[in-house]
Amino acid sequence: IDVDSAVITDGVFKFEGACTEPLAYGLTTFKDSKRPLVFFLDNEEMQLKMNESEKVLTVTGSALNDLYAQNAPLTRQDGYSIDSLVSAHPASAVTPYFVVKDFAYKLNLEEMKALRAKLDASLDGTMYVNQIDDFIKRMENIQAEPYSSGSCSSGFYIARCRW
Repeated sequence: IDVDSAVITDGVFKFEGACTEPLAYGLTTFKDSKRPLVFFLDNEEMQLKMNESEKVLTVTGSALNDLYAQNAPLTRQDGYSIDSLVSAHPASAVTPYFVVKDFAYKLNLEEMKALRAKLDASLDGTMYVNQIDDFIKRMENIQAEPYSSGSCSSGFYIARCRW
């Protein structure tokens, strides 16, 4: 994990630079924090206000982070439709982030392929889309084959992994 730091003077700090692609980052004032406050960083100028004791991070100046903040509290709720997010925001870097973070482990191969097909080509080669592509490849390499033992009259299936 890449870590950067800044000196806080009178409650204010500043980072400057450019990122190669928009990604989720964590912000904390505790060096070894296991639960930083997450936001989406892109190349827009943004302001962050943090109240770490109350676990509140307010970000202004980034439409990408606004989309992240709108969806972050919802993605783990029952009934959330990742398909709706992908359909509404197929070119947003936030969309594949949520696919990877909150849905890849519960979707089957065909569902993952369908979501991947809806993502805009402008996201090809980005970190989160690469993770989706790798996940799909791993799922394709898992093949269910019939297996039966001498003492078992009905067959059952066992997965064979080909990595």
